[in-house]
Amino acid sequence: PVHASNTLKLWSEVANYRDATGENPYHDLAEIALAALSLPHSNADVERTFSNMNFVKSKLRNKMKLSTLKAILTIKYGLKRQNTCCASYELPSDILRKIGTVEAYSYKISAREPEPSTSHASSSTVVHTADDYEEDWDAITIE
Repeated sequence: PVHASNTLKLWSEVANYRDATGENPYHDLAEIALAALSLPHSNADVERTFSNMNFVKSKLRNKMKLSTLKAILTIKYGLKRQNTCCASYELPSDILRKIGTVEAYSYKISAREPEPSTSHASSSTVVHTADDYEEDWDAITIE
């Protein structure tokens, strides 16, 4: 609705407001308002997500790793945001070149994370294969 976008715009402006001293006397109020505006109005989105999760991780796929489930759902919702589906999506040429190579099955994780004994360390990043981590999704930064 038009009112929702105007409300969000208003509180964003309030959050960015600065007086003559460079302070924002309404900072806390604006943060509370923006946090309240980000809350869902119903449980429909959450229920829809659980439905999709149960569809992807069915009884036949009960040994699927959490990282695989998250990746599938991320792709599914990403394609939905672009109003496309997997049948009409065209892979970028650099991704197509990686298919079937070792590079396609590795990712980088920041050096602040503990290193498994099978890692290959460099000065700033550690390269791991997908098998090094099963469900530690939040620690992974894909580059």
